[in-house]
This record gives sequence, C-alpha cells and structure tokens, in this order.
Amino acid sequence: MSIKRKIQKRVLQLPAGLQSVISFPLNQLALHAQTKHLNRAVEEVTNFINKHSSPKQNRIFIDGGCNNGTTLRAFIDALPPDFRFFGFEVQENLVSKLQSVRRDYPSRKIKIRHAALSDHDGEIEYFPSKKLPWGGLYDRIATTTERGRNLQTHLDYEIRAVAPAINFSSLLADIFEKYTACGNIPFIAIKLNVEGAEYPILTQVIRDGHISQIGFLTAEFHHAEFNGKPDGGRFREQHDQIMASLRRQRIPVHDWTLRNFK
Repeated sequence: MSIKRKIQKRVLQLPAGLQSVISFPLNQLALHAQTKHLNRAVEEVTNFINKHSSPKQNRIFIDGGCNNGTTLRAFIDALPPDFRFFGFEVQENLVSKLQSVRRDYPSRKIKIRHAALSDHDGEIEYFPSKKLPWGGLYDRIATTTERGRNLQTHLDYEIRAVAPAINFSSLLADIFEKYTACGNIPFIAIKLNVEGAEYPILTQVIRDGHISQIGFLTAEFHHAEFNGKPDGGRFREQHDQIMASLRRQRIPVHDWTLRNFK
C-alpha cells in the first residue's frame, strides 16, 4: 500500500470531528496536485492531437468516465471548435453536472449519456466509491465495475448499483462509419478513465477488428491495483496484449496517470 493510501486509511479511522479538521488540508493538497496534473496532461494530449489530425477530418473526442465534467471541460476549452464530444458516466447523480457542460458551451457539439462503456450492451453492475473528504477536483473517484481492486479506503464491495451499459466496440464502429465522408477517415481521440473496465472494453475492440479506428488513446491503466488478487494475473496479461495490439497498429497511447507516451 502506498504512503498516500496508508494516510487516507488512518484518517478514516479517526473520530468524525478530527477527520474534518485533517481532511481540509488533505483536500487542498489534492486540489493543487490534481489541477497541476490535469493542466499538464491536457496540454500534452492536445498538442499531440492538433499535430496529428486535421480540420479537414471529422474530429471526435470520446470521454469515457466523465465524472463531474472537470476533465471534459478542460478538453473543450483546449481543442479546436470543430471537435465533437461524446461523454459517458456511470454515476447517475453526476449526469446533471455533466448536462451543465452542454449549457455552458452552447456553440460546441456535445453529447452526454448516463451509461457505462462496456464490452456488451444492456446493463452492468458496478460498485460506487465512497464519498471521501479529499476528492479534490472530482467526485467519488474510484467507482468501478471490477471487483477486487486494492482500494479498501475508497470502495465497499457490499454496495452494488446498476447502470445502462454500451458496447464500446460497436459504438466506436458506428461513429467511425457515420463520420467517414467521401473517403476522409475521421480522427477519433479517446480518453478512458473507467477504473479497470478498460481491459474488457479494449479486448472486445480488438476481437471485433475495430482497433484501427482509434486515432489516439489516453487512459488510466489500473492493472497494478489488482496485484496480489485472484484476477491480478489476468489483468496484467490483458494489459500486455492490448499494448502489443496498439503498437502493431501504430496507435499512439498516452498514459494519463504517468503522463507519458507508450
């Protein structure tokens, strides 16, 4: 367990009054660190996208795991006005905040859906994150569809919820086909922060033969959070297979957490 996680665990064991006193500076530290990381990561990704795509293309940005819209707003501000944005969030209580993004940017093409990106259509069970006092820029930051992550301070696996699920592979293919015009292939940039679900999602994209439709991918990769768990080896293996497939297709990949290109 990291030092950060150990501190968080100890804080949660304190009496409520003392928690509130300590949590304020922790939240301020989180805000500072997250804002710094967000600004730099958005700048890196935006510079790359602008360099490797053209306004002559239909340019699309898909945000999987929008949370409260903070990152989506940053990309709307940073990317050129011709971009179309598709946002997806599993937590229904955050969708109203996301809808405000559309109201605040009336001239931009933005679609928001309450749904989990998945490897199938229908419904999906997920485990909501605890409301932690040091969330910083984001709300309930560890909500996941994958059981067994090493995040005991953030998750309670006894609490379950259900949300609509969208087959991301089919969605990607539909968007690619819709915006392919006169032989001009669209540029589809994807951000995935789906707390472990990136592995079944991208594995299905590869199986369906749609991986080449991705123009650029930035993602948080969570395989290390399953280390020592029963499925830890499966996530590590899927991670390596996905990275190998993306390299073969020469698809640029940016690690959102580490802020580097693979």
